[in-house]
Amino acid sequence: GDLRLGGEDIDALLVDHFVKVFREQTGVDIMACPDEKRKAKALKRLANACAAAKVELSRSTGSEVSADDVLDGAGLDAWLTREQFDVLAEPVLARIRAPVQRALDKVHGGMDARDIDQVLLVGGSSRIPRVVAIMQEMFPGTEICRRINPDEAIVVGAAIEASRSADLVDVIPRPLCIATANHADRSRSFATPVIAACTPIDPHYGIAVTECFANSRDGQTAVTIRVCEGEADYFDDNLRLGVFEISDIPPRPRGQVTIKVTMRVDADGILSVAAVVEQTGRELAITVTSNKGRMSPEDIQALREENLLYVD
Repeated sequence: GDLRLGGEDIDALLVDHFVKVFREQTGVDIMACPDEKRKAKALKRLANACAAAKVELSRSTGSEVSADDVLDGAGLDAWLTREQFDVLAEPVLARIRAPVQRALDKVHGGMDARDIDQVLLVGGSSRIPRVVAIMQEMFPGTEICRRINPDEAIVVGAAIEASRSADLVDVIPRPLCIATANHADRSRSFATPVIAACTPIDPHYGIAVTECFANSRDGQTAVTIRVCEGEADYFDDNLRLGVFEISDIPPRPRGQVTIKVTMRVDADGILSVAAVVEQTGRELAITVTSNKGRMSPEDIQALREENLLYVD
């Protein structure tokens, strides 16, 4: 999948557009507001208006985008056509093809779009006409099924699957990777998979995978091991899980120090990562808990308190 491909990402593009429209209509620049709470509240009102327009454009060719008292007593009153929406949302919608193609490549060693008999669309954003059109372009001649409620499809499917008597096996949901050097652009490290997505986890012993890497610079005396989860090519575009550093590496030319990285996921789904410098035997490890890199209880409570600011 794509962690940044969804309805909220489309809403964000629409909000960026209507911030400019609001400034042109009223002369009020939301982004220049010095009061962060008032700015956040104004952006939230625009986001609500944009989300409503997005839903309306799934069933009509045009929609009003309006919001009262966005900022400093000024409101927004604008019109958005489906054609304009498609252009604004294109940066997000254009990314649909890549995860679909990856899914085809992974199933049964690779499948062709012509092998698919039916495509089932689920999720609220599947109602967007441009999404349907992209699927029709990718699967010509294949039925694009829209007969069921897209908001309920996943839940209903999970309930049906759970009702069957079958042995379920836990798998790695997304690739587990470490950051590796990108010599063409040192500011963006690659995310190199160590454990691939859909790898089964043994219910008794878990799974462990070891890969060998090398020093990326001449004379390097320390290596930072950064761990992430996700399918994006670059480390920063994935979910960061942890980081640790191995020092006292013998300063040798690039590629002549071997570092063995072992990722282990136990039967409870707990990830641990260990790295060993082959030339010295020096080893370090970390354990990544289930909420590592995700929201803490304090973060959740802060968001709850922030949401109260937007209650009218």
